[in-house]
This record gives sequence, C-alpha cells and structure tokens, in this order.
Amino acid sequence: MNDILTLLKPRIWPIIHRSSRKGNGGSIVKLSFFGFIGIFFWGAIFTVAIRVLIYFKGIEEIGDILGLKLLSMILIVSFALLVFSSILTSLSKLYLSRDLLLVHSMPVSSYKIFISRWIDSTVESAWMVVIFTLPIFLSYGIVYRAGAFYYANILLNLAPLVINASAISTVMVMAAVIVIPANRLKSIFIFLGILFFVVLYLAIRLSRPELLVDPEVFDNVMVYITSLQTPLSPVLPSTWAYDSFRAALSGGFGKALFNTLLSWCFAGTMVFILTMVADAVYFKGFSKTQAASVRLFKNNGTDWQLFNFLPSPVKAFTIKEIKTFLRDQTQWSQLFLIAALVVIYVYNFKVLPIDKSPIKTVYLQNLFSFLNMGLALFVLTAVSARFAYPAVSMEREAFWLVKTSPLSLKAFLWIKFFIYYFPLLILGFRYVNTRIAADLRRIRVYANE
Repeated sequence: MNDILTLLKPRIWPIIHRSSRKGNGGSIVKLSFFGFIGIFFWGAIFTVAIRVLIYFKGIEEIGDILGLKLLSMILIVSFALLVFSSILTSLSKLYLSRDLLLVHSMPVSSYKIFISRWIDSTVESAWMVVIFTLPIFLSYGIVYRAGAFYYANILLNLAPLVINASAISTVMVMAAVIVIPANRLKSIFIFLGILFFVVLYLAIRLSRPELLVDPEVFDNVMVYITSLQTPLSPVLPSTWAYDSFRAALSGGFGKALFNTLLSWCFAGTMVFILTMVADAVYFKGFSKTQAASVRLFKNNGTDWQLFNFLPSPVKAFTIKEIKTFLRDQTQWSQLFLIAALVVIYVYNFKVLPIDKSPIKTVYLQNLFSFLNMGLALFVLTAVSARFAYPAVSMEREAFWLVKTSPLSLKAFLWIKFFIYYFPLLILGFRYVNTRIAADLRRIRVYANE
C-alpha cells in the first residue's frame, strides 16, 4: 500500500496545500462562488424531493408504493450514470494521461500503478453523482421517519455501489482495449459510448416512469398496484441497494444488513477480479496505446469547399479548429454523455402522460413548460462551459502559431465563437421545439375541457 499511496500523493497534495498557500484570495473567492452554486442545487434537489415524497405519502393505499418505485428508479439511473462516467474517466486515466509514460518508467509494478489510477478514476467519476443523490436519500429518511441506522446505511450502500460500477466499467474498458487495437481509441470511444447510451436508455425505460401518473392503462387498481410492485432484477447491484434502503426505512435491520453485506461481498469480488485482470492485460493494453495512430475509417480527403467563401486565413483556422476538435477524443467523446441525457430527457418529456396525472393538468402543463426552458438554459450553459469557454486555452503550447499568423486576435476569437455557436443554436432549437410541443398539448387539453 505504501507504493500505491505514493502514486496517489500528486492528486492529494494539491487539495491539502491549496488552502495553506499565501495570497490565494482568488482561489477562495472561486471556491466560495462554486460552493454556493453547489449548495443551492443541493438544497433545491432536497426541497423538491421532500415535497414529492410528502405528496406521495398523502395518497392512500398506493402512496408508499409510488415512493419506493421512485427510489428504485433513482438507484437504477444513478448506477447507469456511474458506469457511464467510469468508462470515460477510466479510459482517460489508465491510457490517455500525459504523465503515464513517466509513471510507468518508475520501479513499481504495473498492477500497483493500475490500482492507484483506478482509485483516482473511481473518486473522480463518482463524487458528483454521490453528492447530488444524497439529498434524495436523506429526504426519504425524513419523510418516512427512519432511525439512525438508515442514515448510516446510506453510506454503507453507496460505497459498494460506486466500487461495483467502477470495477465493471474498468474491466470492460481493459477488454475493449485488448480486443480493439488500442491505436484506434476513437473507435473504442464510439463503441463504448453507443453501448452505454443504449444501457442508460434501457435502464430508464424499463423502470417505466410514466406508470407513476398513468393508472388508466391498466384494467383495475389491483393490476396497477401489482405492476408497481414488480421486483427488479436480483443480479443488479442497484437492486441490492434498493432492498437494503427499503428494509432500513421499515425498520428491518437484519434484511437491510444482509443486502448491504451482499453488496460489499460483490464489491470485494470485483476488486479481486479487477486486480487479476489488470495484472494480466493492463500493461499490454497500455503498450498498444503508444503505437502510431491508425484510423478505423480511411479518409481519402475531406472536401472543405463549404468554407470557400471565407478569406484564406479565416478558412485555414476554421478547418484547423474543426480538425483539432475531431482528433481530440477526450473532447468530442464527452458528447455521448450529453447526447444521452438530452435524448432521454426529450423523449420522456414527450411520452409522459401529464393529462392523466392526479395533479391538476393546467398546473403541471405550465410548470413543466417553464421548467423545460430553465433546463434548456442549464444544459446550454453547461455545454458552453465545457466546450466553448476553454476553446482558446486548448491551443496550449501552439498558441504562438496564432500570434505569428496574419490573422488578428479579434478574428481568431470570432472563429472560435461561431464554430461553437451554431451547434449550440441547433441544440437550443431542440429544446424550443419541445416547449412548443408542450404548449400545443396544453392547448389541446384546454380544447377538450
């Protein structure tokens, strides 16, 4: 463990010593600003969860069933997001980091390097999901008046859930790097991105969230209640966490502890399998990544005549910016996660039977319409902050080429702006069309009433 802790120190030291540096007032201001934003969203999630659970609790007969169904959906989606995030992070940490050549030149076993990188990847891929699902789990304890054991059980189940998701995704990444030539990393990103977009989509659709507000699709109330109580797959780690949470909420100490220990046993098994697989194939896969890059699809030349109307220097920088973005897999691969979230959100918003909800239709239609605009602004801001804002700094050491070119900095910044403006404009139109569709649905409801 000493070697592993030594390899983790470069990640730990900046966090420890950041607050002890002199003259770091700017860092404190930034930390306070983003901390305030995080606390605001955390509190908003907690407030919404409390209100929804109180409303469900007030529904006779099926209120508790609806609340538990919602808990199962949250755990399934959280597990899918953890797996998807772990794939992107582990591939970057294990095979694409710039300091890996230096680390592998040290007199340390490759499996120890792998374990340190895997721990770093696990924490980085899971911390946000864990922090922003905690208020939901806490709200269940408050509404259902659970004891102290439930709150301790939250942490005892989230830890193995994160480990299981990270271990499963890392094993799949190592297998993909061995099966698919590692010099085709873009192909790996495409394959894994599409695969886990499908997994995330199926995880949400199989949970059938529209059943919470559409009992009319069933012949009678008993069939509706039975469908809500349909058990989840017993082989999913999220199911073990759900069974443990459910037992802890009802005071079943023994059953909750059994499912918690089941999660920890599987986590220990996965860590053992992960270490064995890494010792056998990790360094081979890493060695392949150092080979010359080979394209999966042969490019016989791209026709850039679309940009012929631009002046020559502007055209050259525009083409260069597009090529740079497409060649940097750490940039464009993250579009898979964004696309998955956008498509799932738009589709579920479309199929949700709002007009059959027990809540007043007029209230829900107006609420969701305005929430849709707010979410559209939030998504566009997040995408802009991830891709458009750091576009200039992505030039790195090559910025001297920009300074020595016959192009002014003003024109250079305008090129950066418009390259990202049009894709974001299309994404914004997608959300606007969703809002228009919601307004049309509301008009039809008014006409029927």
